[in-house]
Amino acid sequence: MMTTLKGGPDKIFAPADILIPTGCDMNKWSVVACDQFSSQPGYWDGLDRYVGDAPSALRLMFPEAYLEQCDQFAEAENINATMRRYLEGGVFRTLPGSYVYVERTLSDQRVRRGVVGALDLERYDYAADSTSPVRATEGTLPERLPPRVRVRRDALRRNGEIRLWHPKLEWGEMATDWTPAPEDVYADIAAVEG
Repeated sequence: MMTTLKGGPDKIFAPADILIPTGCDMNKWSVVACDQFSSQPGYWDGLDRYVGDAPSALRLMFPEAYLEQCDQFAEAENINATMRRYLEGGVFRTLPGSYVYVERTLSDQRVRRGVVGALDLERYDYAADSTSPVRATEGTLPERLPPRVRVRRDALRRNGEIRLWHPKLEWGEMATDWTPAPEDVYADIAAVEG
């Protein structure tokens, strides 16, 4: 079944009804789930202590570090209950039919820019040899997917679990492979050498 995004059936990326937290401490709301921390319980435990009882995106995600350590069904129920509480409690305001431009300043002062919108997940394929217009740029472990599917199955709203960092947008009918930006490669080399 093909999901039609606002703007028509040919849209892969389109405006969305975007939920923006209001009245929250944005330092506690925002969660950076970097690859280097995704499987480190110490990072998530420290973040949990920092956030405390404040509204946070942390309460709407299932960190990979805990996939084997907790009851996945119960955790999915907790995530959905939290989203329901946030929606009913006025934690969000909605920007209907919108894109949101975002910037993130890295520790080396480089700025990463992005746009938040709706992505047609019916066209997403994580297979390594995929030629789909929406595909993963790194390996996906299929055994890690069921807990996330559980969370989404009963979700009132679909919160963003798919993140697009530096999406490669192309015009035409021929897709080309993703390549890292030279400055990212140099930064990675410097980090290893340093």
